[in-house]
Amino acid sequence: MISEQGSGRHLNGALHLRLGVVKNEQGSSHFSRRVRRVRKLAEPTRIRIGSWNVGSLMGKLRELVDAAIRRRVNILCVQETKWKGQKAKEVQDTGFKLWYTGATPGRNGVCILIDRSLKD
Repeated sequence: MISEQGSGRHLNGALHLRLGVVKNEQGSSHFSRRVRRVRKLAEPTRIRIGSWNVGSLMGKLRELVDAAIRRRVNILCVQETKWKGQKAKEVQDTGFKLWYTGATPGRNGVCILIDRSLKD
């Protein structure tokens, strides 16, 4: 059962149409509207994100990568790297990519380690 709400009205110079009201078997009102088919999206990808305060990353880069592989972490955010400068580089023979920044040598510094499946 559809009840007419009127042919429409003008709203700021534009024609504004009202939706028809539909009553279901129980008598509840619902707005009638055509629903477009929604395309099925690709399967969701699980991304594991980790955070680690390493205290210092001096000479520990390979250990960091090994820990990320062992824990199946895709993105690892690292604090207290104690590296100076800003750079992005591939971690040799691992497929991981590292972005880091640090202002004072021997203090502070952060980096992000991204695994091979997400780096491109």
